[in-house]
Parts: sequence; structure tokens; C-alpha cells
Amino acid sequence: MCLNKNHPELNWISIVLRVGFATLFAIAAIGKFKIGIPAVVGNFQTMFKDTWLPSFFVTGYASVIAYVEAAVALWLLTGCCLKSAWIFTSFLLMSLAAGMLV
Repeated sequence: MCLNKNHPELNWISIVLRVGFATLFAIAAIGKFKIGIPAVVGNFQTMFKDTWLPSFFVTGYASVIAYVEAAVALWLLTGCCLKSAWIFTSFLLMSLAAGMLV
């Protein structure tokens, strides 16, 4: 974990943000694992059936998203390589937002 010794209040902000985002991703992943990956894939295929996205892309994304969300949650909680973790998290959020726009 990277601690800022000059501004200790930033450490608390970092911890609160990391725990908040990790909780968000963990709950999303647990929900997907509970219903099962095949059900998630089927749900994604139904949602994106009438869009321009190719079905193989939707199937691949739906197959790995639960694992990626769980990994991001753990990554943020461990505090390892935080800059990389936040960059990856932002790209993940952008991909999820792009799916909502389609």
C-alpha cells in the first residue's frame, strides 16, 4: 500500500474509495456467480441481441466479466500497484458504460 506521509488524510480517502469500489465489484461478481456463468452469458446475449455488437464478443465478455470484477475487487483491497489498479478499473467501468449506451 502506498502511503502519503506528507498528507495522511489522503490515505483515508484512498482507503474509503478502494473499499467502496471493491465492494461494488465484489457484489456484482457474487451476483453473477450465484446465478451461474451460463445464465449470465444468456442474459447478456438477450440484452445485446438487437445491437451491432457481434455475438462472439458479447459471449466472451459475459464469460469473463464476473472473474474480472472479482479480481479487481481483490486488487483494490490489497493496495498493490494502485496506479495500475485504478487505470484498469477505469477502463472496466468505461467498458460497462459503453455497453449501457449500445
